[in-house]
Amino acid sequence: MNRNKLDSYLVIGFINAEWYFFIRVTKDKRFKTGWTVKSYFRIKLYKRDNELLDKIKILFNNKGKITIKGDNVYYEIHIKDESLNTIIPDFNKYLLILEKQNDFIIFEKILNIINKRNILIKKGLLDIISLKRFINKGLFF
Repeated sequence: MNRNKLDSYLVIGFINAEWYFFIRVTKDKRFKTGWTVKSYFRIKLYKRDNELLDKIKILFNNKGKITIKGDNVYYEIHIKDESLNTIIPDFNKYLLILEKQNDFIIFEKILNIINKRNILIKKGLLDIISLKRFINKGLFF
């Protein structure tokens, strides 16, 4: 067993406890609606756990970035077209637990709206804003 490489099941179990999805809606005059939407997968730990995040980043094909702010370290992946094939299949393959699974389902719906370019129309943007308010709230459907 290679101790430098993490097992996918272990990482997904860890992620069940320590991660969250983040949707940012910001003004952007370049878009027809006047708004843009960015989607992120983020893990926040204490700075002393930086090495663990380095290993998780390797598991996700070195996508994303690790930053240190104060006593915390963050691993963040901006979910774009090229990272969809890296991150999303793992969440579909390995079962998430309860509210984390619900967060993922909502996040995946938002990604589908983004990927279909529906954020370019007002209805798509309003759908995202409506869904966004339920992420990371511990809700069950």
